[in-house]
Amino acid sequence: MVITKPVHQLQNTIEHLGLSHEPGILENTRSTRTNALFRWLCWQMPCHTAHHIFPSAPFWRLRNLNDKIESKAGEVWCMGWIEFQIELIRNPTAKDASQYPRRGAGARRAQYPDRGWMGRNPGSIARSGRCCHMTRAG
Repeated sequence: MVITKPVHQLQNTIEHLGLSHEPGILENTRSTRTNALFRWLCWQMPCHTAHHIFPSAPFWRLRNLNDKIESKAGEVWCMGWIEFQIELIRNPTAKDASQYPRRGAGARRAQYPDRGWMGRNPGSIARSGRCCHMTRAG
């Protein structure tokens, strides 16, 4: 517990800090680029956008769901942990969300098509904020 809580807080920081407080999973959640060992240790939570869009999905399906989201929507907001920390160190006095890093190099905000997979528009699910535990700062 002494080790896992600080690690969880660091992970939570990169997944939500500086993103919108509006209900909309694609606007307030970021996935993390990391290696296979860390994904395994964290039960695939670096695929955090998929976890929020499909909160009841078992952890072993999150990577596949994240890939499906990206295949339909484009890359979700994503940054590496070290890259994110460097950006925070560059701007330690950031006072509002617009001053925090939003995404890493090469990432772009996902744009959902009109019709999604499974007969519904996943963008409407993401924008509705329907989730078991939306994390909001402030």
